Amino acid sequence: IPAVAIEAGLTGRPVVATDVGGMREVVIPGRTGVLLDGTDPPSVAAALAEAASRHELGTAARSHCLERFEITPVARAWGALLDAVRDHRGGVRPAAPSR
Repeated sequence: IPAVAIEAGLTGRPVVATDVGGMREVVIPGRTGVLLDGTDPPSVAAALAEAASRHELGTAARSHCLERFEITPVARAWGALLDAVRDHRGGVRPAAPSR
């Protein structure tokens, strides 16, 4: 997941990026930023102008990133996942590796 995009979102900045890797985890096109298919200068310029003129993109980016990536909800999600794994195994902890 692109950390710099998360950092931008947490500061209330919309993200303009190419649609690669895990960028869609952070950027919801048209809601929290703009995703580009390529890097041709006219498309980049138009995307930057759109992001700069739409304050609501930054507001939504902050809300989205706080909800998805702020440490407390992430820690809770991991805790729930670990609890589910433990419950699936019947509460049995895996054996420690032998040395």
